[in-house]
Amino acid sequence: MNKIKYGVAFVTGGASGIGQALCQEIVRRGGKVAVADIEQDKAESLAKELRAVGGEAIAVHCDVTSRESVEAAYSSTVQTFGKVNLVCANAGVIVPGPVAKTRESDMLWMYEVNVFGTLRTIQTFLPALDEAHGRGEFAHLLLTGSENSLGVPIVGPCSVYTSTKHALLGLADTLRRDLLASESGVGVTLVCPAVVNTQIWNATRNRPNSLGGPRQINSAASEMFSQSNTPESVAIIGLDGCDAAEFLVIPHPEVESFTRRRADDLNRAMDACLDRVSSLDHSDTAVTSARHGGVNQEVHPQ
Repeated sequence: MNKIKYGVAFVTGGASGIGQALCQEIVRRGGKVAVADIEQDKAESLAKELRAVGGEAIAVHCDVTSRESVEAAYSSTVQTFGKVNLVCANAGVIVPGPVAKTRESDMLWMYEVNVFGTLRTIQTFLPALDEAHGRGEFAHLLLTGSENSLGVPIVGPCSVYTSTKHALLGLADTLRRDLLASESGVGVTLVCPAVVNTQIWNATRNRPNSLGGPRQINSAASEMFSQSNTPESVAIIGLDGCDAAEFLVIPHPEVESFTRRRADDLNRAMDACLDRVSSLDHSDTAVTSARHGGVNQEVHPQ
């Protein structure tokens, strides 16, 4: 493995769970890391542990619901290390419940962290990644999606959370298209794990007052999470996917059933569309447009 490849990494939600595992694995692979987290004390503790085993690590406070906080974290990282090569937009939160019973404040918080927080991180760090690529260095974005990005899990409901992770798939895929079109050279990987043994079930402990304030969740969910996949499995396979320049990375095979169900739904809908169009009058302008893909044709770089 190329020990120089990872250079400097920035990891949001880096003090625990998947973020912590990413920081540890990046250091193991020879990279330097900025542990970015809303929980400053935990970030400091992890950075200290990483330095104790010979790694280069700093802790930076980062609340992804605030653009100013993300920009300050960027400045601290570049001031210390001089550059950034890998950005792991990993911070995420969850509030369980069906759509009809999820409070608006909870909806706003999940979207602020999971979607807009990821977008703020991308927009803030992308120029530095472009610069890294311009120097001929590794330059990559690793976004933490979920099995919820690929379909609707049977276990739940965490309905609004699922919608945020669907949004991440769209964000990652359009970002990939944008970067290809601009010949940026920055890679994009979306890692989509199944249930992982983390503290995300208790994420409301860190919710800002502006979005509803801290709240303790019933710990009954902790048992299910404690018996699930390890954060290390996501970190190792996710980084391997970055190495291989893969767009979608699925670390856990148990997601197969409902992801294939989504693919089957798409195939059936497309077959139904083609059947309906073929049965209509060929002279109909709308039908002709539908037959030939309309005007919304994607242009791919050669």
